[in-house]
Amino acid sequence: MKVLVTGAGGFVGRNLIKFLSKNNIYVYALINKSNGENKKKIFYIKKNINKLKKIPHKIDCLIHLAVKNPEDTSGPRLFKENIEITRKILELSKGIKLKKIIFLSSIAVYENIKGSVIKENMLKKSPDSYYSKSKFMCEEMIRNIIGKNISTWILRAPSIIGNKSRFNAISDIKQNILDGKQIKINNPNYKYNRILHVETLNKFILKILKNKKKINTTIHIGSSYPLKFKNIILLMFKKLNKKPHINLLANNKKFVLNLSKAKKYKFKPMSVKKTLLKYLNGWFWLCFINQPHS
Repeated sequence: MKVLVTGAGGFVGRNLIKFLSKNNIYVYALINKSNGENKKKIFYIKKNINKLKKIPHKIDCLIHLAVKNPEDTSGPRLFKENIEITRKILELSKGIKLKKIIFLSSIAVYENIKGSVIKENMLKKSPDSYYSKSKFMCEEMIRNIIGKNISTWILRAPSIIGNKSRFNAISDIKQNILDGKQIKINNPNYKYNRILHVETLNKFILKILKNKKKINTTIHIGSSYPLKFKNIILLMFKKLNKKPHINLLANNKKFVLNLSKAKKYKFKPMSVKKTLLKYLNGWFWLCFINQPHS
């Protein structure tokens, strides 16, 4: 099988293309600024999506990860660029015989949903913020532009963590703990499962690639066995060998992801605790092997 991965130079993309290539998937990795060199089963395409005139290889699946995050660009420009790159890659995809499209969306689309437990069908209208709205509109484009003969998998992802992850709540909290900063917890007692280890995502995407059925679905993914947010923070302090320095604030209502729909498609989540421990232990060993030893 051959796949094209957009955004292959980002944290998720780098991890995914390595994982897929090790599992006998031929990967064409679309990168913008990175200087990747072709490896066994990984072939880099150094091109900005907006300047791409055609998809140069016959592929079976498009995995669309490329996105402008709030950390990169803000406001109307972020919205415009995310819409433009998605529209461009979808238009180019019409000229080839695709079997599947996998689009990495975000649970940020639920920002206006009220409820303690969230299901996919609760989202009825576009969210307000530029980033969330761009993800919502890209989902709509995929449903409307792509023909019914192509399987479409829209994955609404939470914070994705792993070695060298950044720009998400858990990664930011970890860095603040290491820097000795006080951690402010706005919702200490609410249950939290809105994290996903990148390896869990990779394994699920591989399952989707191997699924031969014609499926058009939108699902969110995350971790199982939610923990209170304050307990997550205390666990992080413990694993990072730091004395807790926490300021507990108002207990505003937040939501937990219901993963029942994802599980129907054989998504196997790790528990929140195991996800955190895998992330923190991976960070510890990465630091250890990078230290000089006598």
